[in-house]
Amino acid sequence: MVGEELQILISVATPLGGSIVAFYLSRVSKKICGVFSSIVAFIAFLAVLLLAPTVADGQVYDFLIFHVNGLNYLLGIIISFLGILSVLYSLSYMAKENKIGLYYGFILLFIGTMLGMVFSRDLIGLYLFFELSTLTSAILVAHNRPVGVEASYKYFIMSVGGSIFALAGVLLLYGATGTLIVAEIPKRLATSTTLLLGGSAINLTMAVSASVIIGFGVKAGLVPFHAWLPDAHAEAPAPISAILSGAMIKTGAYAMALLLFAVAIVSTVFFQRFMAVVMYLAVISMVVGILMAIAQTDVKRLLAYHSVSQMGYVLLGIGIASHLGITGGLFHLLNHSIFKALLFLAAGNILLQAGTRDMQRLGGLGKRMPITASSFLIGSLAMAGVPPFNGFWSKWFIFWAGIEGGHPELVIFTVIAVVVSFLTLACMVKASRMIFFGELPKRCENVKEAPIWMTGPTMVLSFLCILIGIYPDSAMMIINPAVKVLESIAGVGS
Repeated sequence: MVGEELQILISVATPLGGSIVAFYLSRVSKKICGVFSSIVAFIAFLAVLLLAPTVADGQVYDFLIFHVNGLNYLLGIIISFLGILSVLYSLSYMAKENKIGLYYGFILLFIGTMLGMVFSRDLIGLYLFFELSTLTSAILVAHNRPVGVEASYKYFIMSVGGSIFALAGVLLLYGATGTLIVAEIPKRLATSTTLLLGGSAINLTMAVSASVIIGFGVKAGLVPFHAWLPDAHAEAPAPISAILSGAMIKTGAYAMALLLFAVAIVSTVFFQRFMAVVMYLAVISMVVGILMAIAQTDVKRLLAYHSVSQMGYVLLGIGIASHLGITGGLFHLLNHSIFKALLFLAAGNILLQAGTRDMQRLGGLGKRMPITASSFLIGSLAMAGVPPFNGFWSKWFIFWAGIEGGHPELVIFTVIAVVVSFLTLACMVKASRMIFFGELPKRCENVKEAPIWMTGPTMVLSFLCILIGIYPDSAMMIINPAVKVLESIAGVGS
């Protein structure tokens, strides 16, 4: 037990403490700073990874302000895994940067604050780490001056607006239950006779649910709270874009699902109504995201809008709130983390080697950058849900859950989701053709494949897209415990 408790602390404290050292190490050597940051990120990932066997057995650990169960472990493994890959990728991508200490310091701080958020056992810890992750990520988005500053400002202002609603939801829950411990909230709500807002449990549910959807919907990139996302994802350095899309927006979906399910015990009817709201927003996000993506010529903005669209699938599955729907939603959360990080890192390869993100100025790079081209194609097919890649299975579960639900609205949502998948495929095939096929422009005649520290992470992620696609049970080992936790919070989905 002691070993597991220490692993929880190490996973959060190591990147937080290492960030301070990284600030100063850069004054000694940029290379040493990068290597040190890689080691710190690896230790955090290893500490989380070693919890896998016990979490899979359904065991739960509490240590100080932290708590680990099957659900937040899923988020923890995503954050720490993409964290180490992004830091390794940065060794080459950021090699020519001057303020490298600030970059590595804040990327470690970003990883640590996200882990702190998902592993927090109480609402205050969740909220404070949530705010700190916003601040650190905003600084990282602003790294590429001056364009990044405007994107960062927009992101920060919208996030602060969302945080006000999130805080309102937290305070309402505390006032109604007298506890900040997330696991205790459903129990307290079930037995409490004195609730806020005139003693009305329904009013409490409505107020908390609305605050949570708005507050954490901003971080999740749901339409209409998504306006920050295309700018921030596009202007941030590629490894930061990979973490933003692959991990950070998932923390918003995690907090939203966790708190919405926590208040479900008050009223099944109103829980279903707010899940319907989530599903409507999810479908709107799918449609708006894909339509905006189709119109883009900037490869990173294209991928950013696909993040809006794909998060719609995650929240549609969770919103269905059946066992199959929750499984599909959480499975797609994992899969999206893999293929979207892959696509952003591949886009970073293109930008660094070809010097542009404008697809209209590219072409014929497939022969010059075969590893990047293959990785981009694999990520594209996975995102579109084409077998035998990982995105197929999670989308299939979501489609199946929608049809199995039997309600006309769910069937319509499912049809829309299928159509959006076909549009995603068409959009990514077009992007791949513009970048990697056709005639090679003169300005790209000297383009070469990206360095191994940049192609290595894309190959690892490509392998996972194929592995999970062929052998989905390899991912279900961490998905199933997460599903059980979310279902057990308010007894739904079973």
